[in-house]
Amino acid sequence: MAAAETYNNILSQGSMALAVADAYDAMTSDRPYRPAMSSEDACSELDRGKEKQFDPATVDAFLSLLKKNRKTMRFMPKFKRLEREKTLF
Repeated sequence: MAAAETYNNILSQGSMALAVADAYDAMTSDRPYRPAMSSEDACSELDRGKEKQFDPATVDAFLSLLKKNRKTMRFMPKFKRLEREKTLF
């Protein structure tokens, strides 16, 4: 039984979606120990993680939404900068 199949039996769909979104955010954010990955590299990494770390249907849905919403995603670095600078709210 694949790891992702096991997750499907234990975790809710919401938690699986959160795991994929969190992994994407972690990969595309700067860290003290490494620079951010490009969106394309992060998508490739998520694709490689299907059946191993992530539910394949959840990854496919996330990548599909990401492709449709590239314009929205270009706003995210600005949002993160504003959030970091505490000027968002």
